[in-house]
Amino acid sequence: MHGETVFLFLSVTVAWLYWQPLKKCCCDGRWTEVLFNLIPMEMPLLLIFAQWHFVLFAGDLLLLALAELALLIILKKDERKYRSTKRRRRMYKDAFKRGSVLMAFLVTAVPCFLSLFVYKLRGPEYRAEDDLAKLIFSEEASDDEAAEAVDIYQENIELLSCFEEQRWENFDKNEKITIVQKLADFEADCLGVPSVPVSSCMLDVGTLGSYSSETKEIKISLPYMAESSAEECIQTICHEVFHRAQDYLVENLDWENEVLQSAYFDELRSWKENQENYKDVWTAGFDAYENQPLEASARDYAAKETDMILSYIGEQPDDDTAETRGKEPRQEMTED
Repeated sequence: MHGETVFLFLSVTVAWLYWQPLKKCCCDGRWTEVLFNLIPMEMPLLLIFAQWHFVLFAGDLLLLALAELALLIILKKDERKYRSTKRRRRMYKDAFKRGSVLMAFLVTAVPCFLSLFVYKLRGPEYRAEDDLAKLIFSEEASDDEAAEAVDIYQENIELLSCFEEQRWENFDKNEKITIVQKLADFEADCLGVPSVPVSSCMLDVGTLGSYSSETKEIKISLPYMAESSAEECIQTICHEVFHRAQDYLVENLDWENEVLQSAYFDELRSWKENQENYKDVWTAGFDAYENQPLEASARDYAAKETDMILSYIGEQPDDDTAETRGKEPRQEMTED
């Protein structure tokens, strides 16, 4: 479970147990106390369910609101049959609160079960689909045509043209992650390293993309991929694939070889040392994170590669994006 999910559960539980008016009438040692104590768990589970089925989540909330209104009307109607006293008013208020707790449990039981046992406390994750790739891209060039091709960017212009801004905006999430996977494969081929799978899911706050040297996988923030411009997505993928190249070289080079101790390989050695002492933005600070060798090299590569790709598809780099490249905590070398 991600640290943020644990923090969310704990925060909601503390707030619920200490800062609400239901506690007095529900914590009576009966069934209502059990349901009352489940509510702070149900709230985060509902938020997880909403990531998968937002319409059903909204319908659940509407159903709960209607049930609450119906209960209130029934109790008010019954209350008017008797003489109003302070004790009777309190009795009806307590009945409404206990009924609300029961209805909250009944309405949220199925979504919470799905979040806990089916979705495993995780949001949706999107991966490239072969069927979609066949629909988006035409058949690959024959071996003879590929052999004649000199310009690898021109050879892959069909892929790169998917990042024309107007086209990119019209792709859905499944199509975007499929295209992003193809771009990652292309960049890995340019760098001469094995490609890695790319998926899109909810990441930690402030993290737009990450490469894990443990699982050999790239993850892209789902909201970021869905809402950002094509240029920003190109930049993030190029950055993460370069992290893959750094990791591949550090992992596979023979560091006992004396040749690697020469000045020519200073940058490679700095990557290796940096991997062993990686500075996280949240603990070391933004400046230390941004200026460490792994991030500086990946940022430079991503900026140049993004401009190269944009030049082939006739897109001009956005001035604001160009000025702020590398100014956000975009990537991490390992997962939490």
